[in-house]
Amino acid sequence: MENNIRTGKLPLKVKLGYGVGTVGDSIPYTLFFTYFVFFLTDYVGISAAKAGIISFVAVLSQALISPVIGYMSDNSHNPNGRRRPIMKASLVPYAVLLVLLFLPINVSGTGAFIYYLAVAIFMQIGYAVFCAPWDALGAELTQDYTERNNVRLFVGIAGYPACLIASSGTIGMVGVFGDNPRMGWFVGALICTVVVLLGGFTAIKSTKGYESIDPAAEVEKAKVNLTNLFRQYGSILKIKCYRWLTIMQFIFVLGYIILTNATVYMLTYNAGMNEGQQSIFWVANTVLCMVTLPIATAFANKFDKKFCVYFFLAVACVAYVVFFIIGVDGFTSALVFSFFLAFATTVFYGILYSLIYDCCQVHELATGKQSEGSIMALSRFVQTLASAVAGLLTGLLLTAIGYDPTNVTESTVHGILFICTIIPAILTLLSLFALYKDKMTPTRFQAVLKALEDRRAGKEVDLSEFKDII
Repeated sequence: MENNIRTGKLPLKVKLGYGVGTVGDSIPYTLFFTYFVFFLTDYVGISAAKAGIISFVAVLSQALISPVIGYMSDNSHNPNGRRRPIMKASLVPYAVLLVLLFLPINVSGTGAFIYYLAVAIFMQIGYAVFCAPWDALGAELTQDYTERNNVRLFVGIAGYPACLIASSGTIGMVGVFGDNPRMGWFVGALICTVVVLLGGFTAIKSTKGYESIDPAAEVEKAKVNLTNLFRQYGSILKIKCYRWLTIMQFIFVLGYIILTNATVYMLTYNAGMNEGQQSIFWVANTVLCMVTLPIATAFANKFDKKFCVYFFLAVACVAYVVFFIIGVDGFTSALVFSFFLAFATTVFYGILYSLIYDCCQVHELATGKQSEGSIMALSRFVQTLASAVAGLLTGLLLTAIGYDPTNVTESTVHGILFICTIIPAILTLLSLFALYKDKMTPTRFQAVLKALEDRRAGKEVDLSEFKDII
């Protein structure tokens, strides 16, 4: 296995090509967590509680399969690489399931519940099979501390326009189809699927030759040894810096997904916005994310990744509380709210993943194994588990505030605002405390790389020097 430490600059086409692959992650993620529960409650006629259950079970399926796929990719024997062949095999079936998720079937009641539950489960499994190796590939491309920030910059450059297609484009299609809104949802999902296929295959092609490969390997069917799988994930969770990052990730995502799930309700009932105005809202949010991302990346490169996360998320927290006090009662205030939402989105999906990449070398130092697939898959498991819980909680919270699309009261509207502001503010603050417990710094990471080089040169390495992060 070729496993030299890569600290040089990556070619632009590789960073951009890998970044384009984020459409296979960001589009389905945005489409599902922004609109799926709303689609089920307001267009299919499924109750909020049942919609929350569908979301929870489907996303939990993804959470459970992601660690298995990550382990399989780490232990793959394929001369074409450990990640790209899995991505290639999964892409088309996964894309088809995304379309079926918004198929306008003429079924109601139990039949609708069963259909959307089944399709959502299989779509989320397909999501895991594509995205787990794609995540790991990002960590393999480079081990340079700041170049990883730049890789994530290109993920954002490609990802935010993709999110725009899923958020603004989809709700815009609903408006275009007017009297047949369910066909609008389907056409929007179909457009998203085409983009997912184009971006996914671009990433697979452009990153060829830049992952760790064993040219002498013979292709064989991937196998899962449960004993080794649990042993490997146990060794990963022993890494202190990684453990605190996953705790931070779980808490933050819990609040963030509750917010994104409920935003469409806030825009509809608090701000009184129609489909066209909501489409503009998501355009503005995407533009703000794209503007914020290079600023955050430059900030992280100049100072430190963690300080960047602290600053941006703290600003977002303050803004959430302010908006709970003043309200989001119109188009203008919603656009201002989107500015601060962009702060949280940018640093989490950009800078935090770069921090998680760094844990791959810490684990390698502790165990002698390259386990990028398992490490990134476990992070995805944590994020997905939090998302599943958030989907369930969104449905329960909407039920608790008395949400009924046929009779939305003033107290319900106030409850929606609470769900979109105070809950994410509290959870974001708790996540920052977990991040504080992570002791990784740029200096510590360079020491890790030096220790790995020394070990490969046959020198003895004293792991006690790294007890604060291992």
